[in-house]
Amino acid sequence: MTPSLPEKTDPAAEGQGDDTATLPLLPTRDLVLFPGMVAPVFVGRERSISAIEAAFAAQGPLILCAQREAAVEDPALEDLRSVGVRARVLQLFRLPDGSVKALVEGDERVRAERVVTRDPHLVVEYVPIESPDTRTTRARSLARRVSDEFVRYVGLHPQLAIQAFQFGDGFTNLLSPVLAWLLGSCVMAGISYATWVKWVFPKVLLFLVVGCLIMVGLTAVGWTGGV
Repeated sequence: MTPSLPEKTDPAAEGQGDDTATLPLLPTRDLVLFPGMVAPVFVGRERSISAIEAAFAAQGPLILCAQREAAVEDPALEDLRSVGVRARVLQLFRLPDGSVKALVEGDERVRAERVVTRDPHLVVEYVPIESPDTRTTRARSLARRVSDEFVRYVGLHPQLAIQAFQFGDGFTNLLSPVLAWLLGSCVMAGISYATWVKWVFPKVLLFLVVGCLIMVGLTAVGWTGGV
């Protein structure tokens, strides 16, 4: 049975002081989570299982930080990237081998400052990191410059790059948890965001595959935007 989706807690209520707050920390080996990103995570280490289960039981967030070296079995704070992401546990499943599979959603970037305790799992003090507004003119200009450099690097016609961006941006907008129209539509339809993601994700994946095939075909024939 799929556990119910936890209610989103107020981050301001988690703090233990004016500038820092404490949360369980989950070290990740092969996942770098970003704000607004939903991803599955498989957890097998005892401390990690304890951390993610504690966060899910409390219906609160936890911190995910990537390990510097995946081979380290019991990482300390210095074995982790200092910048991670605060995330919510949307779903949690116990697997037959005792490990845990969870679905997590990134909220905001944070910096892990200090370990408060290591038992039964890592708990750290953290401070939020202000993220730049990607909707500003400067941010869009920087994104376009990166896209132009990539086009020159791979030798594509600029029109093909624009078409590829339109494909990717249009399809991924169906999954973005920060778009008001999407969240408003879910509320009006009476469904949770997690339910919407589970329904639409296979279709978005299919659209992306078809889009990639179209782009490969256009590139092969040397399409430049004309008819």
